[in-house]
Amino acid sequence: MKEIYFLRHAHAPDTLRVEDVERPIDVKGKMEASRVAAYVKNILQAPDVCYVSHAKRAQQTAAYFKEIWNINKNCFLLTSELYDFNGDKVKNFIYNLSEEWNRVLLVGHNFGITEVVNYFGDKSVNALPTSGLVHITFEADSWHGLRKGTTNDIILPD
Repeated sequence: MKEIYFLRHAHAPDTLRVEDVERPIDVKGKMEASRVAAYVKNILQAPDVCYVSHAKRAQQTAAYFKEIWNINKNCFLLTSELYDFNGDKVKNFIYNLSEEWNRVLLVGHNFGITEVVNYFGDKSVNALPTSGLVHITFEADSWHGLRKGTTNDIILPD
C-alpha cells in the first residue's frame, strides 16, 4: 500500500515586494500550520519522507510537520518539482517516487495541490485552503502508473 499526505503551504501575504519563491508565511500562516500539525500528530503516522517545494513559505510550513513527526533531515528534501500551479509536475513527481517510500508528505501550492488531490482522490476538494492537508491511500505496490485512491482525511486549519 502507498499513502500520500498532500499539504498546501500556510498563509503567506502576496503584498510583499519579494520574488514569489521568497514569500514567507505570516502570523496567520504560523497559527494555521501549528494547529494542523498538532492535530495530525496523533491521528496520522509519520511519513517515510517529506518532499517540499523550494519556496520559502512551503519550507516554513513543512518545518512544523518535520518537528512534530521528528522527520530526519535526510528525509526532508526540497524540490522545485512541487513549485507547480497546475498539477502536471506534481503528478510526474509522484509517478517517479522511489519505491523505498510507502508514506510520503508532499508540501506544495495551489492550484497544483488541489488538482492532484482531485485527480488521485475519490472525494472532491474545492480549492484546498492554506495549511489544508489531504490523506490519500492507494491499493498499489508501485508509484509508477498510480491510479485513483481513497481519500481518508481532509484536514482544514479552521
